Amino acid sequence: MSGASEPPRQIGTRNALGVERLGTEQIANRLAGLGDDLHRKIAPLLAEIRQLEGSQPWGATDRAGKEFLKDLYHLQVDGGQLNEVLKKILENAGSALTNIGGAGAVAMKTYGDADELPPVDKLA
Repeated sequence: MSGASEPPRQIGTRNALGVERLGTEQIANRLAGLGDDLHRKIAPLLAEIRQLEGSQPWGATDRAGKEFLKDLYHLQVDGGQLNEVLKKILENAGSALTNIGGAGAVAMKTYGDADELPPVDKLA
């Protein structure tokens, strides 16, 4: 050992294997972007679910269809009817991820700004 310290890791560089090293703020921004992508991809799925629900493919008049409606589709859970709660969760998943990423990015920016303040004992 030569006693020399390693240089500090740079944010956004690649390691020896070619894997990108990301800083916390970059990860937060990527999460926000993934949330936006997820929201865009979920919208057509929800539209298709609503269209299928309207046609009642499970058979609303036969015994199996009635049991499905009673035991699963209209099942009451915290927040309402199971089918509506699941759609709401799906609908909000992208926004939740975007919000987490956005909050992380703001936190890291705030943390970085705090690092730039002079030490308290140097304030006059």
